[in-house]
Amino acid sequence: MAATPAHSPRAPTAKAGERERRGRAFLLIRTGLALSIVALLVRFVVVPQWHDAARALSLVSAVSAPLLLAGVALELLSLCALAGLTWIALDPATRPRFLTVLHVDLAGVGVTNAIPGGGATSLAVRYRMLTRRRTPGSAVVAGVTAEVVISNLTLGLLFALGLATSVAALPTAPYYRIAGAFVGGVFGTAAVLLGLAALRPSRTVRLVRAATGRLPGRASVRITRSIAHTVRAVRRLAASPRRFAAAVGFAVANWLLDIAALLVMFAAFGAHPPIAPLLLVYALANILALLPITPGGVGIVEGVMVPAFVALALPHGVAVLGVTAWRLVEYWMPMPLAALSAIALTVRGALARWSARVERGDTLYRGRDRGVYPRSRHS
Repeated sequence: MAATPAHSPRAPTAKAGERERRGRAFLLIRTGLALSIVALLVRFVVVPQWHDAARALSLVSAVSAPLLLAGVALELLSLCALAGLTWIALDPATRPRFLTVLHVDLAGVGVTNAIPGGGATSLAVRYRMLTRRRTPGSAVVAGVTAEVVISNLTLGLLFALGLATSVAALPTAPYYRIAGAFVGGVFGTAAVLLGLAALRPSRTVRLVRAATGRLPGRASVRITRSIAHTVRAVRRLAASPRRFAAAVGFAVANWLLDIAALLVMFAAFGAHPPIAPLLLVYALANILALLPITPGGVGIVEGVMVPAFVALALPHGVAVLGVTAWRLVEYWMPMPLAALSAIALTVRGALARWSARVERGDTLYRGRDRGVYPRSRHS
């Protein structure tokens, strides 16, 4: 049988099937790698740190309730700062009220903490909620993208600051410094590349399209589109120096209030870890939580923080209880708040639609009384 010529109709179909098979193989490899990482983390990081956690419960009787409440208040303020960042990043001409954005962000945080890789689902939920509040989809994409980029780069800056101020306190083993320099280099490079891309957006898109052209499926299109959206969003926000400075301020406040909540939780159990190493450990754990492996980094954050604080000379029981108390308000508390926020948004939307229908009905009724609208045969 003669070979199918390259210009025949079967050639594109065969090529599409090959891309689909390569895409499925890539997905299987990625899923297997993620599950392997989770299994290794649970076996060698999480389990060894929690086997004697029951003995730490004896310290609960000495906990300071006012400090615990202060930690809860600081975490709530951190969530408000995150909503402030989103509100500033959205277009001032079309953004909803701050309270609405706060409800939307709480719902998004709850989704992120509830499912693995919840960041993408959270973005979709926030997009739908904001567009239903008459915010244009393009403005939502630009604002949320700018918010995510600024927040993550600020976290990288805090990591670099913690690394620079706590080098002397790190263990003498060289891999601590190597790992820290690697993570700092990744975030620093990302910040530099983003700045260069914002200066030359068209050239950046062409370079990304050329570099990713051989990836399977539509990966090249998705990556190029994502980077183009990111660069466009950052350029749009940076065009207003006042808004950009406010966005950075809210991002810094979000992270620093969360760090303050962690410090207060440790103080509630009588521990006062040094600030610089705590900043480094906190930033590293939150960077690892960005990986779409477990929901909100649950298990990973605790498994990294507890041994790190033990290495900083904190008693193991205090490290376990301090991290656990902080995760209760940082990870678990937003979930019921997210449910309440979703209910509040739904009820407010239904009431607004009902009020609009009533108003239209009243206007129609008054118009008929004045002879503006013709009466129907049945009126």
